[in-house]
Amino acid sequence: MEFKFDYCANHYLVRYIQNANDSILRLEDTRTLQIFETLLLDRSYMEYTALGGLEFVNRLILKGLQKDSTIQTKLDVSLSDRLKLIFTYTQALITKPIVIDLELMLIRRTSASEDVEVLGRRLRELESVVAASAHKHELEGMLSQIKRDVESATKRVTVLEEMSGGMVLLPGGGPPCPAHVTTVAFIPANSKSFHSLGTAYFSETQSYSTYSPSGSHTISIKMPIQYCTATDYVIAYSGNLPLKSVMPVKYLKHCTTLSLVGFMNPSDDFSFLGEMPQLTHLYITSIIRPGAAGQPEHAAGNHPRLSNISWITKLPNLQTVNFFGCSSLVDITPLKELKRLKQLDLRFTGVKNTECITSPGITITK
Repeated sequence: MEFKFDYCANHYLVRYIQNANDSILRLEDTRTLQIFETLLLDRSYMEYTALGGLEFVNRLILKGLQKDSTIQTKLDVSLSDRLKLIFTYTQALITKPIVIDLELMLIRRTSASEDVEVLGRRLRELESVVAASAHKHELEGMLSQIKRDVESATKRVTVLEEMSGGMVLLPGGGPPCPAHVTTVAFIPANSKSFHSLGTAYFSETQSYSTYSPSGSHTISIKMPIQYCTATDYVIAYSGNLPLKSVMPVKYLKHCTTLSLVGFMNPSDDFSFLGEMPQLTHLYITSIIRPGAAGQPEHAAGNHPRLSNISWITKLPNLQTVNFFGCSSLVDITPLKELKRLKQLDLRFTGVKNTECITSPGITITK
């Protein structure tokens, strides 16, 4: 749902996305083009279950933004990196007012792109002047400097679009990621995890029926859930996410554990991970479906197309590396540079020879 929200002298475009277990509220300041966002989780409003839980909260917020007379809406714009929205609902049948207090973090400053547009126009004007000038040689030096300025500004805009206000934009439908998180994981919502991230990241046990020539069987596994805190950012994503969409993880300079499960990409360019030298645990793995008895699903496209790992030599602190199901991976020679490596999982890869790995005390699973 999209609509306008005006509060005193502040004017915003609102986008409100309602899902089964969460909702995303996004406000764009029409003057500065800044974008603010927050995520509302179903489990955060369990106290309103009798009233409808998150669905009730959704209705309350929408009415407040659309100036329903039964709801008092207050907007605080005094902070530079966030908005504070407070909705107070009073009704005769309830004993005390219901207060929904939200913080919307600043996730993007799109006005930075205007700087690049101005530089671009200036560059085109100067090119015309140089072409027509008798002092062409002197002006060419100025033109080269302007070109460098444009390139630098373009890079700054890219960073601003991916990281702003101490937050990093990552895909998968979750909230902006705090720049100081230590654990980041992307796991398909309909898969199971086989490495130890901790039970807090998984739902209650769910049962599934599987069928084979020998008959039907019921198994119980724990499925991943969205789990976003100050230190942990775990997204159970739906559908397919392109590998390039997670490239902003390179800005998470405190992240030591990174898990990318089931990422399918036409190329195998994971080289952006080479900009995260602080990593100690890295998992790039295939999807495991419920009932697969520990085997990766072999349907086409469910294996990360990882074959070149030359970039991994830039991650000297790695202690755990897991390439479970990366069937295109054959050459692991770059791993010999990792002197701190203790755990290596090569199950269902194309690796045949591990003699190049000589780290003392290492455990190799294959």
